[in-house]
Amino acid sequence: MNMIMRKIKPFYKKSIILYLIICIVIQPTITVSAEDSINKTYYELGYGNTLFSFQDLLSRYEGNSTTYQRNMIEYRIQALSEAIADENYDSVNSQYLEVLQKIVELNETKGMLISYRDTLFAETESISAVTSSSITMNAIDGTDNSSLIAEINAQIASIDMQLSQYNSSRKSLEMNVADTGLQEDIADFYGDYEKLITKEVESKLKHEFMKDCYNLIIYKEQVDYSNSYQDYLNLLLQADTIKYKLGLITQLTLDTDNINVLHNNRVIAENQNKYDLMLRTIKNDTAIPDNAKIVLNLIYTKKQFDVNDTINKFISSNSSYHQLQNYIRSYRNYLSSAGTASASSYRQTELKIRYYQLQKQELENKIKAYVKEAISSYDTAFQSRDAAWKELQVKAKGYNVTKKKLEYKRASQLQLQQALCEKEAAEIKYYQSCYEITVWQDILDNHIFGGTP
Repeated sequence: MNMIMRKIKPFYKKSIILYLIICIVIQPTITVSAEDSINKTYYELGYGNTLFSFQDLLSRYEGNSTTYQRNMIEYRIQALSEAIADENYDSVNSQYLEVLQKIVELNETKGMLISYRDTLFAETESISAVTSSSITMNAIDGTDNSSLIAEINAQIASIDMQLSQYNSSRKSLEMNVADTGLQEDIADFYGDYEKLITKEVESKLKHEFMKDCYNLIIYKEQVDYSNSYQDYLNLLLQADTIKYKLGLITQLTLDTDNINVLHNNRVIAENQNKYDLMLRTIKNDTAIPDNAKIVLNLIYTKKQFDVNDTINKFISSNSSYHQLQNYIRSYRNYLSSAGTASASSYRQTELKIRYYQLQKQELENKIKAYVKEAISSYDTAFQSRDAAWKELQVKAKGYNVTKKKLEYKRASQLQLQQALCEKEAAEIKYYQSCYEITVWQDILDNHIFGGTP
């Protein structure tokens, strides 16, 4: 064979090689046009007659996902901290009021005893002014007054000891009331903003679920591309094997082809695992049947977001911002309480107020920067999709032209498969931009600070 090929002229040798390559038979490939595959406002995943839209999945996610339910319970637990703080404050404040009431009662009793003792002193002094004939009788009365005065003094001394103890408790309770009052003010945030916090948590959880669903599109496209690329590598290996047998390439080229096939086999497995894992997670979270078909809408109409209006909505919807405001109010109330009796405590509270003010300003700046970047990314995603769409049209036309050439023996199966790979790669770019549009619009619609594609 090699001797025969050496006798053939180079021009005819190349023609024979080209003919052999063209005649290579491959497995069936995707033959639909790009327009047929993407000129839709939705994307279908899976097989079956039972269709589930994203809204269907979302409703089932809320009712079936343990992650969703656990997070919602977590924030309801936090909301109950307000009631617990109120109960603690009421308990400590009740003790404080009881002590104050006891101090008032003791002081009143002490005042009455002192007044009575003063009366007895006055009576005793009047005894010395009477005549000696009544000395014996009044001496007994004076002795009785002295005994009574001593008893009164003992009672006053006992009251003073009790007042000392209660006043000590009062000072301690005053600080406890101030501290529990501060905790109550801080915890009030969870009750006052429970709806806002719940909405924020719901939006973030639903957003992450939405990303999982639409990521299925990207994973599916990557699976299609890696499979198509594998067909191309197999064809290339077959063509190079013929060339090698004809002595046109070296063993090194053939070894490289084999290595590329092995590497791409790994990529296929990785992409398929990503897709299968995500699909299984979604099915577990929504309890949809295995034969369900998922239909995801694609966004084609661009929204206009006013920067300042969107920034204000993000700030008003941000629970952390309102929590910082609540910290500032709470510590301002605490500033005039018994909790800041010392100069050091007063200064510390002032610094905390300033600290939270700076944090609030910092958060405002971050939200403003984030919103501007989000709107810019949203606009860029539409630009990327327009560019990706045009590129995909070009690749689809190239694929169709190559397919037509193959019918007339003017192109090879290898060239057709290469054109198909280029079209598949363009589809990944196109759907990646569709995914980013969906994610950024959800972020801007639901004011999800910090969200990313």
